[in-house]
This record gives sequence, structure tokens and C-alpha cells, in this order.
Amino acid sequence: MPLLQLSDIREDLICPRCSAPIVQEEWSCTKCSKMFPLVQGTPVLVDFDASVLSPTWVHSTGGATLIKRGGPQGIRARITRFVNGTNTVAADNIKTFIAMLPRKTRRPRVLIVGGGTIGSGISKLYTDPDVDLIAFDIYATDQVQFIGDAHSIPLRDASVDAVVIQAVL
Repeated sequence: MPLLQLSDIREDLICPRCSAPIVQEEWSCTKCSKMFPLVQGTPVLVDFDASVLSPTWVHSTGGATLIKRGGPQGIRARITRFVNGTNTVAADNIKTFIAMLPRKTRRPRVLIVGGGTIGSGISKLYTDPDVDLIAFDIYATDQVQFIGDAHSIPLRDASVDAVVIQAVL
């Protein structure tokens, strides 16, 4: 899977409040000293003072079973696929998207907003060996490197080459 490790994007993470670098050993901002909690080992890079997300929600659902949602193999996903069929439009769009990615000196980096689960038709992006992925959502799963708010994405400018938004808007 081309999903980058959190350590691979360390230099790209910034404070969602003031855009300064983050000290990852402490998960704190180097400028405003904002501290960021961890939920199941996943950093919560959200400025709750300016976010629609609630810290109470994140912490109250941060237990071992609540914030971790079922992946695409869950019963709900299987029933949805059975009722609705396969989303061939999304798969075709992702194929075109991959072909259009800029090829620079490094592999293209794609940010997936709403990447907590591998959505319908997007699996080719997750399996393409020539693409690096950064993904976040408002909950922790194995498919995200951090929890964040799409209103204030905690990544430095120009750290990705393209963005996919799934099941967010």
C-alpha cells in the first residue's frame, strides 16, 4: 500500500492554528505551544477553538472500540455494495486521475481528505505502487496518518501534488 508512514510526512506537518512546525516527540507547536493529543496512537491535529469538531467528541469516542471504524469489509459496506452495485464511475475517474498526476523527481503525493476508509472505486489509488498517499479523517483508522479538520489541513503548502476528497462534501 502506498500510504506513507507518519514519520515520512514529519517535515510537512504544521500547526492548524498558526502554521508553525510541530515537535512530534511532544506533539506540540513550536510557535504557539498548542499541544495535540493522541487517540490510539494517532495525532489529533485539530484547532478545536476554530473547528466544527468537538474535543469532547474526539476524546469521548477515542476509546479502543469507538473511534476505530470498520473498514470496507464491514457488513454495512457489503450490504451497500449488494444493494447499489459497484461504483464504476469513481473507478474510471481515479484511473484518469492517476494518469494525470505530475511526475517530478519524486513519486507524486496525493492527499486523501476523508481517507478513514477506502471508498468505492478508489482502491486503485491505494494499490498504485507509483503514488504516495497522505490520508486523514475525523476518526482514526489504519488508513490515516492523523486526525484533522478539512477546514484547516495541518500540512505545509505545496506538500502534495493532488487532492482527492471522498465522502466529505
